[in-house]
Parts: sequence; C-alpha cells; structure tokens
Amino acid sequence: MSKASKGHVADLKELIERFKHERHPYSKKRADLARKLLAYLGVKRIDPEAHRTMKNAWEQIEKKGIAPLVLLNIVHCALDDANNEETRPATKPEGLLLDDVRAKLVALRGSIKRAIDGHALPSGKAWLLEFETVPDEAVVFGFDGMAGRDYGFMAFELAEAIEAGLLVLGLHRDALPVRLEKRKHGKSPAFVRSLDVRLRRLHGLNSPATVAAIANAVGAPGSPWDRAGVIGVTRCGSGKK
Repeated sequence: MSKASKGHVADLKELIERFKHERHPYSKKRADLARKLLAYLGVKRIDPEAHRTMKNAWEQIEKKGIAPLVLLNIVHCALDDANNEETRPATKPEGLLLDDVRAKLVALRGSIKRAIDGHALPSGKAWLLEFETVPDEAVVFGFDGMAGRDYGFMAFELAEAIEAGLLVLGLHRDALPVRLEKRKHGKSPAFVRSLDVRLRRLHGLNSPATVAAIANAVGAPGSPWDRAGVIGVTRCGSGKK
C-alpha cells in the first residue's frame, strides 16, 4: 500500500474517533461506512482478492485527490439516492402526488390573495416569532407585502414562500432521475449508478472496478459486484480500470 493510502487509512480511523463524539445524526452512519471501508483493507489473509481490489480502489481514489471525508460523503449520498429510488412510487402515482401538491399550493396562494383583498388578512403587517427550540433566534412572519422592508430579523413571507415552493417543486420534478429498472439477475443498480455518476462528474474518476470495490465494502444492494457488472448497469467506459 502506498504512503498516501496508509495516510487515508489513518485519516479514516481519525474520522471514526471524531464521529464518536458528534451528535449529528449522520455521524454514526458515516462512522459505520468508514469501518466497512477499513475492514476490506484488513482482510488480506481471509480474502486476498477483496483486499487487492480495495487496495487498487484506494490508489485510484488518491490519484484524484479525493479525501476520505469527501469519499464518505459521496458514498453516503449514493446510499441515500439508492434508498430514495427503491422507495419511490410507480411513475403514474408519483406524478399524481406531485400534481396534488402543486394544486394545493396554487389553491392556498389564491386563498391568501382573496383574504388580503377582502381585508381579512393584513398586507405588510409582521409578527415577531421566537422559538424555544432555537434560542436567541427570531423570525419576522407576515402573509404578504413584506418585500423591501428591513425588519432587523430574518423575514418569512408566506405568499413569497408559496411561490418559492412552486418553483422548487417544478425543479424537483424536472430533475427526477429516470426510473431504474431491476436487472434479470435481481441486482438493483441504483447505488452503483449513483456512485459512478458522483465519482465521474464531480471528481473525474471513471473506474468501474473502484465502484465495485466500494459497493462490496459497504454491502450495497446487489453485492457482490464486479467490474463487468458495474459496466453493465452504468455503461461507463469498459476500457477503464
């Protein structure tokens, strides 16, 4: 193992210790991922091939300058992507659910406007709200007409928030990934596809073998994966390592 790889191992161990003392809900999950990645580097006597493929994966990772914490973030996000894909409803019900949300937001926007026009709700009036769960923080809340005014606190306008919600809903729907099909051999490609895309697009690492090694190390759905299996579901370059 190269000096850089040994340094990555030391960094992973340090991250595990750091995660133990953090209260963030993601810390425990990332510590578990780090342990799994380390475990595959320590199975030389038990499974030489698994050890070799993970060692080669780390060499590819370090060539691209991907730090251990960055890699953990990538793997964590890929696992979340896979979970979201597996739990997504079928295409038609998913579209109907999103259309229902949009219709309700549009209806709420119309109700607020009618209430303001009918003077049932004030326009331009604001209320200062404080929350016990967030000490020393406050929010100024209003229904409409708050633009361009300095309230001295973070301002939240309901009408503006609805417009933002409609915009984000449209962006979300447009960005929904193409539904991933289950292969005949029963493997779900969601994790390896997400991991491959993140490594290639964000860090320029096009390596099916590295994707397979990481997927096997963290116990991703469909494991064990190999280089050919990853190429089959990602269509990434077969000439890459």
